[in-house]
Amino acid sequence: MNQHSMKDRIEFLDIAKAICIVLVVLGHLNPVPEPQAWAAFVKVIYSFHMPLFLFVCGFLFNGSYRNRNYFSFISRKFKHLMLPYFGASVFIIGVKLLAQMFVSVKNPVSPVDFLTMFYRPSAAIHLWFIWVLMILYLLAPLFADKRGRIALLAVSAAIWLAPVQLPEAFCLRQLKDSAVFFAAGTFFNGRDSILFKKKSTCAWICLILTALEVLYICGICEWLLRRVLPFVGIAAILSVSKAVSDHCTDKLKHSLLFLGQNTFVIFLFHSAFGELGRTALSAAGFAPSEHFLASLLVYTAFGIACPLLAKSVAEKTSYFWKLKHSPAERL
Repeated sequence: MNQHSMKDRIEFLDIAKAICIVLVVLGHLNPVPEPQAWAAFVKVIYSFHMPLFLFVCGFLFNGSYRNRNYFSFISRKFKHLMLPYFGASVFIIGVKLLAQMFVSVKNPVSPVDFLTMFYRPSAAIHLWFIWVLMILYLLAPLFADKRGRIALLAVSAAIWLAPVQLPEAFCLRQLKDSAVFFAAGTFFNGRDSILFKKKSTCAWICLILTALEVLYICGICEWLLRRVLPFVGIAAILSVSKAVSDHCTDKLKHSLLFLGQNTFVIFLFHSAFGELGRTALSAAGFAPSEHFLASLLVYTAFGIACPLLAKSVAEKTSYFWKLKHSPAERL
């Protein structure tokens, strides 16, 4: 693969992640009462947004693991996934303990959650994704060759379809329902061009997704659609992302790439900052239950902008700390 095609691949994956993280933030708004149209929109989001993240992680796995020692790879992933998870859990629990004194919050917490977080993310349910991803990174290197990737896809699909319930501890229940999308990503790595052979592919996939989502919202063939929609949604978002990467303005592309490259920090902290925004809105006299649009805008703005701002401040603080304590500065 030439350098240009690799650049395109990274760009459209980052754009896909940018689209998806916005959907994640929107999907975690918990308005009470919930407008019927919003409930339908959230149902659509949940039909494919986390499978897309898992697919992208699986798609990128081969490149990140290639020529690495297993234990150094796992150590690196633990440092980059689980340590931020524990830090974010402490922060989210603290923020929710404060926020729930003023407004209703999704998944209320108690001080016991400071212990619960060591085996499941009770404070912020969406953090199940990190547990699942860490377990998948523990397993995927054992299936890194071509035959192994096929076996991983087949086994994970069989487990996904099996009528069994796994325990919630260590997010094993979510692992059962999610591993197949990661495995599909590892399998389709290098085959992304299949989606883009014709210019009309994007429009057709989006049209099919829209039709299936309408059936899903109406409750038609839900069992079947819950298994079909994730894959159609993945194909649609990747197709749209490739089209955006090829045809959008540079300014829009750079904004989307910036979001896509910072999805992890937004994912970790958006719910805590979003709840802070809703608390501030309530303190200003705008009850979220009575001002849905204002609540939506504030939650989304706080959920996306504040994690990015916090990351920027942390990076600058770290930079000046290192500069202050560098050998040159001490001379």
